[in-house]
Amino acid sequence: MTGGTPRPYSVQPPQTGMERTPIKAYVLIVTDPGNTQHVLEQIRGMQGLEAVHEVMGPYDIVVEISADNLQDIQRLLRDGIRPIEGVQSTISLVTFPD
Repeated sequence: MTGGTPRPYSVQPPQTGMERTPIKAYVLIVTDPGNTQHVLEQIRGMQGLEAVHEVMGPYDIVVEISADNLQDIQRLLRDGIRPIEGVQSTISLVTFPD
């Protein structure tokens, strides 16, 4: 920030001929008590996931996603993970490109 005003930014499209780096995201999922196994089974059957782990702590499941764009991640969350019976909440963490 300069002088209290945020600096504008833009996302540049990849140069022609360059491969696009996949976008990686982690989704932290809280399930209703007793429904973790059901949610795990439903998620493990989905396409486009790199890994699915049951974890201890404030979250019950961590999902690693690799996608070509943010819209694919949004679609997977909106149409795939969040509607599963037993999913209480999700938090998504999108990684910075390498």
